Amino acid sequence: MAKDKPLSALREAIEDDETDPRIMTKLDLLENLYAAAETKDGKAIMEAARKLKAHQDDMLAEGKKLQAAMAAALDKAKAVADPEKRTTELLAAFEFSAKVQFEAYDVLDDKETGDAAVVQAHAIAEALDAIPPGRRAALAKFLDSPDDGVLVMAAIHLKKIMLDRVTPILREIEERQSPSSIGFAAMWALPPDPSIEVPKPKGGAKEKS
Repeated sequence: MAKDKPLSALREAIEDDETDPRIMTKLDLLENLYAAAETKDGKAIMEAARKLKAHQDDMLAEGKKLQAAMAAALDKAKAVADPEKRTTELLAAFEFSAKVQFEAYDVLDDKETGDAAVVQAHAIAEALDAIPPGRRAALAKFLDSPDDGVLVMAAIHLKKIMLDRVTPILREIEERQSPSSIGFAAMWALPPDPSIEVPKPKGGAKEKS
């Protein structure tokens, strides 16, 4: 069947012991839909489409639960009066939001939840800044994280205070994780390479003398 060749190639590329089973379930459902379409059996097509939609609805419902859990974690952290304990709670909330972000983008196919996690990570970094004398540097504990999603988000939010330290980390993650959303996050966070000359646009306005 011609239509399932791209999916077969995708399966071969991603199928291993570390691939989230929810990704493989969606791939199975897509293949079933393509197979049903080849038969031109209306009932089979509708049933395959129904199962695919039900799976996606389940993923979106899971995303809503994760959004609620993220919000609860941040509210809990902000309610803590002691600066040290609040820092600890904020770091835990940051780690959770980083994990949610890439689960949402890469597994759940849920942009809304992924974007909410991005916003929350930024809010947590600002909340750490607000704890005297500024606690953003505490995110450096995640630079040794075995989870590349947590690692890349920590590196991104440490750029303004530890650029020299996090730049090689971001570059390594980009090389290791591309083309996943983790790899793209690292790529966009990297500072411009000074060895690459950006060409000047042609036909632009003349420079003032």
